[in-house]
Amino acid sequence: SECASSVLSPGGSAQGGETLPLEEVSFNYGKIEWTYTQQKRADGSGGGNVAAGWDLEKNVKV
Repeated sequence: SECASSVLSPGGSAQGGETLPLEEVSFNYGKIEWTYTQQKRADGSGGGNVAAGWDLEKNVKV
Protein backbone atom coordinates (compact mmCIF):
# COMPACT_ATOMS: atom_id res chain seq x y z
CA SER A 1 0.00 0.00 0.00
CA GLU A 2 1.04 3.66 -0.20
CA CYS A 3 2.87 3.07 -3.49
CA ALA A 4 4.40 5.81 -5.63
CA SER A 5 6.54 5.50 -8.73
CA SER A 6 9.82 7.30 -8.13
CA VAL A 7 11.78 6.70 -11.35
CA LEU A 8 10.70 5.95 -14.91
CA SER A 9 13.69 5.74 -17.22
CA PRO A 10 13.21 4.56 -20.82
CA GLY A 11 16.30 3.62 -22.79
CA GLY A 12 17.93 0.89 -24.81
CA SER A 13 20.62 -1.72 -24.70
CA ALA A 14 22.87 -2.67 -27.63
CA GLN A 15 23.69 -6.36 -27.92
CA GLY A 16 25.08 -8.03 -31.03
CA GLY A 17 24.33 -5.03 -33.24
CA GLU A 18 20.68 -4.84 -32.14
CA THR A 19 19.21 -2.18 -29.91
CA LEU A 20 16.83 -3.74 -27.42
CA PRO A 21 14.24 -1.64 -25.58
CA LEU A 22 14.87 -1.26 -21.88
CA GLU A 23 12.71 0.44 -19.27
CA GLU A 24 13.62 0.91 -15.62
CA VAL A 25 10.81 1.53 -13.14
CA SER A 26 11.33 2.11 -9.41
CA PHE A 27 8.65 2.21 -6.74
CA ASN A 28 8.58 3.51 -3.17
CA TYR A 29 6.27 1.76 -0.72
CA GLY A 30 4.92 2.60 2.68
CA LYS A 31 4.16 -1.10 3.16
CA ILE A 32 4.90 -4.13 0.99
CA GLU A 33 3.97 -7.81 1.24
CA TRP A 34 5.05 -10.66 -1.02
CA THR A 35 4.91 -14.44 -1.33
CA TYR A 36 7.86 -16.37 -2.75
CA THR A 37 7.14 -19.83 -4.17
CA GLN A 38 10.11 -22.14 -3.80
CA GLN A 39 10.89 -24.32 -6.80
CA LYS A 40 11.80 -28.01 -6.58
CA ARG A 41 15.04 -28.85 -8.39
CA ALA A 42 13.83 -32.27 -9.52
CA ASP A 43 10.89 -31.22 -11.66
CA GLY A 44 10.48 -27.45 -11.32
CA SER A 45 7.15 -27.68 -9.51
CA GLY A 46 6.26 -25.53 -6.53
CA GLY A 47 7.82 -26.61 -3.26
CA GLY A 48 6.07 -24.40 -0.74
CA ASN A 49 5.46 -20.71 -0.11
CA VAL A 50 7.32 -18.20 2.04
CA ALA A 51 5.43 -15.01 2.89
CA ALA A 52 7.09 -11.82 4.11
CA GLY A 53 6.52 -8.09 4.28
CA TRP A 54 7.65 -4.79 5.77
CA ASP A 55 5.87 -1.66 6.94
CA LEU A 56 8.33 1.17 6.32
CA GLU A 57 6.17 3.78 8.06
CA LYS A 58 6.09 1.76 11.31
CA ASN A 59 9.49 0.09 10.68
CA VAL A 60 8.16 -3.40 11.51
CA LYS A 61 7.64 -6.79 9.85
CA VAL A 62 4.20 -7.43 8.40
